[in-house]
Amino acid sequence: MLSHGANDANIPVYGDVKLNGMIVWQSAFLTPNIETKRGVNIGLVNTCNCSVPEPFLQFDTHADASAGTRLNDYLQQVDHGTIIIGVSADSPTYYTNYLQQAFPALDALGVDVSDVQLRGTFGFVAQKGMPDKTVFRKAPTEAEGFNNPTHFNATVAGKPTSQLSYGLVVGVQIAAKMEP
Repeated sequence: MLSHGANDANIPVYGDVKLNGMIVWQSAFLTPNIETKRGVNIGLVNTCNCSVPEPFLQFDTHADASAGTRLNDYLQQVDHGTIIIGVSADSPTYYTNYLQQAFPALDALGVDVSDVQLRGTFGFVAQKGMPDKTVFRKAPTEAEGFNNPTHFNATVAGKPTSQLSYGLVVGVQIAAKMEP
């Protein structure tokens, strides 16, 4: 997974989420042909076939006053045990912090983003109802997000789909790349 922020220098940056090496989500700041998916983006992992069956949902917590509430409501309705991938892009916050409405649901996942500022970044992989299993990284400021972008690897064991299957390993990588 690649989390990226915007920057005052107007330097293009890129982000993506990969499952087993395949890109399942991407976003960019000032990069042609790649849409900027500003805010918080959420994908649910199907552990039976190592996929994200639905497109990631985008919650523009930077500009949409209702996005934080919708994100909170969405995360609360996700089934217990579901693997959730969350990645920020461009800027998940603004001077008026619409993201704070999602703090209760994010905190329940083990994701504390209360200190993330304008153009800060974060990413996480969580299992609903099991916050001790959450892998979470953040770069709370624009400078931190630009100089040391949010990135990590996480492995999640899948569920067997038959007696012959031993489950899949889902590899999620969060990293940032700056385009030349």
